[in-house]
Amino acid sequence: MARKHDFKLPALLLFAAGMALAAGLARDQAQRNATERRAVFERRVERAMDALQRRLIQYEKGVRGARGMIVAVGIDRLDHPTFLRYSATRSYATEFPGARGFGFIRRVPVAVEDAFVQRLEHEARSQRAIRHLAPHDGDRWVIEYIEPEANNLSAVGLDIASEGNRRKALEQAIATGQGTLTHPITLVQASGKTNQGFLLMLPIYRVNGTDSGDAEQLAPAERLAHGVAAAYAPLVIEEVLADFTLEQERLTIALDDLDNGQATRFYSTHPDAQRIDANGLVARRDLTLYGRHWQVELAAAPGLVASLAQPSPLARGLLAAVVGALVAWLFNAWLVARQRRFDHLAEELTEQRRHRAEIQALNASLEQRVAERTADVERGMRELQTLAYALSHDLRTPLRSVDGFSKLLLRDYAGRIDDAGRNYLQRIRAAAQRMGQMYDDIHALLRVGLSTLQRARIDLSGLATKLVEDLRAREPERPVESDIEPALMADADPLLLKAVLGNLLDNAWKFTARAERPRIAFGRVRVDGEDAFFVRDNGVGFDMDNAGKLFNVFQRLHRPEEFDGHGIGLAIAQRIVERHGGRLWAEGAVDAGATFYFTLAPGRGAS
Repeated sequence: MARKHDFKLPALLLFAAGMALAAGLARDQAQRNATERRAVFERRVERAMDALQRRLIQYEKGVRGARGMIVAVGIDRLDHPTFLRYSATRSYATEFPGARGFGFIRRVPVAVEDAFVQRLEHEARSQRAIRHLAPHDGDRWVIEYIEPEANNLSAVGLDIASEGNRRKALEQAIATGQGTLTHPITLVQASGKTNQGFLLMLPIYRVNGTDSGDAEQLAPAERLAHGVAAAYAPLVIEEVLADFTLEQERLTIALDDLDNGQATRFYSTHPDAQRIDANGLVARRDLTLYGRHWQVELAAAPGLVASLAQPSPLARGLLAAVVGALVAWLFNAWLVARQRRFDHLAEELTEQRRHRAEIQALNASLEQRVAERTADVERGMRELQTLAYALSHDLRTPLRSVDGFSKLLLRDYAGRIDDAGRNYLQRIRAAAQRMGQMYDDIHALLRVGLSTLQRARIDLSGLATKLVEDLRAREPERPVESDIEPALMADADPLLLKAVLGNLLDNAWKFTARAERPRIAFGRVRVDGEDAFFVRDNGVGFDMDNAGKLFNVFQRLHRPEEFDGHGIGLAIAQRIVERHGGRLWAEGAVDAGATFYFTLAPGRGAS
C-alpha cells in the first residue's frame, strides 16, 4: 500500500512565512514613513526657529539705527522734526515687518519734570503731560518720540519707569549695555493684546558731556548713573509672526517666557483647550535672546502628514500577502501532483514484488514499463519548466491587463479623475511593471537550475570588453574608465558565464554613477592557492556587515529611488558559479567601492 502523506503542513508553513513576510514589509514601510515624517518635521522646525531669531535680530538693527541717529544729533539738540526726518528715510514695513515703530525715551529727573512738560508745550505736542502706570518717586523715563506716531499715539508721554517689568528691563539694558527685552507686557497702544507685547531697548550714556551708546567706557557700577536715554521698539508677538510661513510649513507654535523657573505662555496659534493630533511630532526649543529665555513649542499641524503622500503600509502588506498565498497554493498543488505520481509508481512496484515470477516471465514488458516511468520523471522535469514558464509568462497576463487598463484610464479618462486618482493609477502601473520584472527574474533563476552545462573554451577578456562596450553604447555620456586584463581564458558554459560577467559589470557600472572619476576593472588574482577572477569598481560600495545579504534573492542594500534593480542578479550569478564548482564572494566599504571575486572548478577554471 502506498503511504498517505499530508501536504497541508508544508503549505501552511510556507503560507505562514509569506504572511510573516507581508507583516514585516508593512511594519518596515510604517517605520520608513515615521522616519521620513520626523526628518521633514525637524527640518521645518529648524527653519522656523532660524526665521524667528533672524526677525528679532532685525529689530535690534532698527533700534541701533535709531540710537546712532540720536547720538549723532545729540540728545539736547534732538527735536521732533529731526526724529521725523530720520523716520522718513526708513521703510518700516519692508525693513522691519511686524514692528510697531521705533522711538526715543528720555530720562527726566523729578527736579526738572515741570521744565520738561513746558518744553513739550512749547513744541505744541499733543501730549503735554507725563503719564504714569503707577506712582513712584524715581526719575521718569518718558517716551518722547515714536514713529510712526499714528499707531503709537497713546504711548507718547508714558513714563515706562512707573511699571515694574518695563523698569527692570530698562535697568538691565543700562547695566549691560546690550539690547534687552521686557517680560511679556500689555502695550498701552495695543491694550487688546494682553501680555503679548514687548519693548526692545538699547541704552544711551553721557560721559564727560558726550552722548554715546558704548557701555565699555564705564565701569558696571557707573552705568546706571550715566544712563540718560534709550532707543526702543515696541513689539506685539502676533504682529511679529503675522507673515511667518507656519501655515505653509503646516506647523503650530506656542511661546512661553521662562522667569525663575516659572513659565508664562504669552502666545499660541491654537487655543490651549484644543488638542491637536500632531502624530507625535512635537519639538521644544530654548531661545535665549536680549536677556529673556523663551521656550518655543512647535508641533505638526493637521495636514502635514497627509501632504507627504507616503506609501500605505497596509497596501504593501496586502500585496505581499496575496503573492505569498499564491506561492503557497502553487507549492501545495505541485507537492500533491508529485506525490500522486510517486504513489502510483510505488503501488505498481509493490504489485510487481508479489508477482515476481510473473514479472520475470514478462521481463520485456517490465523494461517497457521502466521506460515509461523514466518518461514520467522527465515529464515531471518538464512540468517544473512549465511552472517556470507560467511564472514569467502566463502569470504576466493579468499584470498586463492591470497595466493596460490603468494606462487606458490615464489616457481616456484623465479629465474625470482628480490628481489623487491619477497618482494612484500611476502607482498601480509602476507596481504591475515591477512585478512583471520580478516574474522575469524568477524565470531566469529557475533556468539556471534546469539548463545543462555546455562547457567550452571562453575568452573572458574579450567577453568583458564586449560587455563594457555595450554599457558605453547604452550610456555614451558617462566617462567611465575601464581596465581589462588581456588573455584571460576559462572552460565554462559560454551563455551562463556571460550572465555572470554581465551582472557583475552591470552592477559596477550602475553603482559608480555618483563617482567623480568612475573606474571599472576586470582581472585575475591568486586567492588561497587558486585562480580567482574579479570585477572591481570605485562606486558607493557597501558595509561588510551586510555582505552576507548580497546574494539573497530580492535582497537590496539601497533604496529603489537611489539605484534600480530587483536584487536577483547576484543570486543568479552565485548559482551559476556554484554549478561550475566555484564560489562567488564580495569585499567592499561604504563610499570606497566594491570587488566581486569568483572561481571555477579546479582543472576546469582559469588558465
